Amino acid sequence: MTEEESIEIKASVLALQFLGLVDEKMKETGITKKELANEIDTSVSHLTQLLRGDRKPSWEILAMMSLVLGLEFKVKVS
Repeated sequence: MTEEESIEIKASVLALQFLGLVDEKMKETGITKKELANEIDTSVSHLTQLLRGDRKPSWEILAMMSLVLGLEFKVKVS
């Protein structure tokens, strides 16, 4: 595996970890994909692609999701 492939895999795992928390919070609060998409100014299709892992979210999208859902992401280095 090349270094570039390793970085791509790590980026995908990080995105899925963040989005897994978003998905859990959506279920917990009862917010729909349509409602969240409207709140973060994106399409339902784009949001679905993010949640499925087909696309990686930008930091801005993650920040908007966290504000709408009342999430606080913390990064821990170990």
